[in-house]
Amino acid sequence: MSSLLKEQVNKWGLDNKITIIVSDNAANIVAAVRLCQWRHFPCFAHSINLIVQSGLEAVKLILNKVKAIVEYFKHSTYALSRLNEIQTQGGYSVLKLKQDCPTRWNSTYDMVDRILKIKDPVLSTLAIINNDLNTITFDEWNVLKVLCQILKIFYDVTNEISSENYISISKVTIFSRAMVNYVSGFTNNSIMPTEICSVAKILKDKLHLRFDQLENNEVVMQSILLDPRFKKQGFPNDQKYQSAYQSLSRKVQIVPIGQDAQEPEATLGIGPLSGPETIWKDFDTRVIAVSGGSNVTVAGILELNRYIAEPLLKRTEDPLVWWNERKLIYPKLYQLVCRRLCVVATSVPCERIFSKADMVLTETRSRLTTDKVEKLLFLNHNLD
Repeated sequence: MSSLLKEQVNKWGLDNKITIIVSDNAANIVAAVRLCQWRHFPCFAHSINLIVQSGLEAVKLILNKVKAIVEYFKHSTYALSRLNEIQTQGGYSVLKLKQDCPTRWNSTYDMVDRILKIKDPVLSTLAIINNDLNTITFDEWNVLKVLCQILKIFYDVTNEISSENYISISKVTIFSRAMVNYVSGFTNNSIMPTEICSVAKILKDKLHLRFDQLENNEVVMQSILLDPRFKKQGFPNDQKYQSAYQSLSRKVQIVPIGQDAQEPEATLGIGPLSGPETIWKDFDTRVIAVSGGSNVTVAGILELNRYIAEPLLKRTEDPLVWWNERKLIYPKLYQLVCRRLCVVATSVPCERIFSKADMVLTETRSRLTTDKVEKLLFLNHNLD
């Protein structure tokens, strides 16, 4: 697999353009990326799904009861018809029950949220046509209600991080800390059902296990600092901020300045010649070389400090627009921005392309060549 990856990278001329590879947590993909000696970033949304699935094991028996009810209405047109009638008679908006699927992110939340919304019509329908399925106790309904509250933050984070139109890499540690803090409120809480405390503890432990190392990821830390919405405020403490600052400072010092940069001319301080030019030629050449290198280094640090001193951008505004307007003011940093904020935190865009492939390559178009399929997918994805 690593050979195939290298082949495609060479084919598209991307050898020196890879910042990081984002994929799901499949062991074969992770190993292939490492064999290619590229940095790997596990899909944030996929990791969240794995965390949630682990936590749901603590309420598996209750969820199985919900699944049985949902499956019954999915397979019985009569039951579904009666459910719709009772919803209409009760003044409810007619809603369908949703079935969960372990591989479909947020599907368990959708299933629980939906059955809670139409709980009364569902119970009324079951009482009329199949009361044997009505096995969820009063306490279990309470567990489902609180479970839905816990899962809501994972649902919201997954949806926001999966967007293709916004920067995502600089948000991952902010989101991971938010999830940890949120579920912590449900652990060791005496008024919470035992099952909920178990779910919350598993979720908290798994969040730490999968996401704590992000605080030490150079690409992630530099991305936070380069996002004008976050900067220093995106770090949990001053130590992490200083570490990211030093890392970015070393990086920016070696970035060459482009031709369009608005950089002040270097003042070398040589002064007027005090003798024939030939006498001082070698000495002046050495001074210019040393001073030039020093100015490049200082320019990078000054850029970084000026940038950090600027007011924070509003969280709802686009940081890419902000950087595009200031790319000539911060030429060195801008080059780093292009190498950091381009990283997406999930592999969702790729998954969406695979889904489109199923629509492009159908039974009636099964004789399309590989080359034609690639071109059709390219157009289909980029013309949306």
